[in-house]
Amino acid sequence: MYRGRRLVWEKGAEPVTLNGIYIYSPPSTTSYQSGDALDLTGLLVYATYSDGTEEDVTSECVFTPAEGDPVTDSTGSGYQRVDVTYSEGSITAATDFDVEVRQEPEPPEIELSYSYNSSTGTLSFEETEGVGDYQDWAFDDATQELVLNGGQDENNG
Repeated sequence: MYRGRRLVWEKGAEPVTLNGIYIYSPPSTTSYQSGDALDLTGLLVYATYSDGTEEDVTSECVFTPAEGDPVTDSTGSGYQRVDVTYSEGSITAATDFDVEVRQEPEPPEIELSYSYNSSTGTLSFEETEGVGDYQDWAFDDATQELVLNGGQDENNG
């Protein structure tokens, strides 16, 4: 018995051999934020054999990167290839699939100037350079927070 399969062949008949593997069902998650852990839940990999049969071999495959490894886009393509290999005896079959990798957007650099009004206790900020949504800021002493004042959201006019 080999892998739970009874290998029987008649004299002169060719033995059943591994032809290849293919992705029968992709993983449930195929889009990731850069650095997220690869999740192969839902993935099914099937082997095909010389006698025309197929078998689920997912649990015996080697994945690179492995499940749980961080997903990265080292090529700048927006995708990472996941290599899949499966071996039976001296025969190794391979396939691959891609997962999407989204990059965290870079926050814009904003240069602010500020002034403090000692009679009102107000610290005011004004954007002097950069791409920001608001042009005027103020510090609220009561809440100890920066407050957006009178600015225009560039996306909403």
